Amino acid sequence: MDHHKIINSIENNIQLCNIEKVEALKAIGRINAKMIRASMDIPNFSKSIYDGFAIHEEDYYSLSKNDTLTLEMLGGIGAGHFVNQPVQPGTTFYIMTGAEIPKDTKYIVPHERVKIFGNKIMIKQINPQLKTISYQGEQWKKGEVVARENQTIDRKTIFDITNQGYQYIDVYKVPKVVIISTGDEVKTVGSAWERGTIYNSTSYAIAADIIEYKGEVIAIDHVEDNLINIVKIINKWLDHADIIITTGGMADGKYDYTKDLHKHFPTKIIYAEIKKNPRIIISKLGGKWIINLSGSPRATFASLDHVIIPLLKKMMGLDMMN
Repeated sequence: MDHHKIINSIENNIQLCNIEKVEALKAIGRINAKMIRASMDIPNFSKSIYDGFAIHEEDYYSLSKNDTLTLEMLGGIGAGHFVNQPVQPGTTFYIMTGAEIPKDTKYIVPHERVKIFGNKIMIKQINPQLKTISYQGEQWKKGEVVARENQTIDRKTIFDITNQGYQYIDVYKVPKVVIISTGDEVKTVGSAWERGTIYNSTSYAIAADIIEYKGEVIAIDHVEDNLINIVKIINKWLDHADIIITTGGMADGKYDYTKDLHKHFPTKIIYAEIKKNPRIIISKLGGKWIINLSGSPRATFASLDHVIIPLLKKMMGLDMMN
């Protein structure tokens, strides 16, 4: 199997999945389809990191030189609230974590460092190295890129996007996949075992990988070694799947039919290797991908890693090789 030739052939014939808009939590693990920019500064106002007391710049520098300072408390500011009155030298506001700081605030003195006497406070000391204010735009400036196109959406992306107020995200649709095993000797999982038969466990292994890489397996089907029925089952799923994968029927035996399916459909052959394992035919029928694989599990898994998963990635906007 010429991996580089396969990748190039797929890339030259790929069409990205359509884009759909989904709620943020339903976008986890999906691929972002459009660049998202910050709609506002984050934080969108300067806020306190501590429960404490807002002080003016003059008082801040005065505390740097003296051990204590007494200030008049003008009121309190709860989270979600603000005051229009600026803090002035000799005065302070009690402020809660997350509340917008008053104008002209230089520093928040954590309440643990303060003694309260009625409407006055005495500050013992400050730590100039302690960051007490989160300033407007520290995390994001309006217009900055919050999520890039073709980026996998994870927990942090969800936090950043919803922090901007976005409820919906444009993502690539998930490719719908049907897996069809062929062969008289193959039994569907869940049916009674019979002598001389095997279960279609390879189909389930393929499905597991596809699901892990965010593809949607809409069916695991099976058909016996019968050309007419194989053609029928392909036709059955063509309108529903983006990718149809068949396993088996790729050798030179009397009942190996899938290697000749292209003779019964107006497909475009993208890549074919039928002389040696892993045998594979990759073709397109309109916008649908039809991938015929060998029935050998080892050969199938090689094709899964080097063909099917890269194809899934590319259809969803990802780099095929990563």
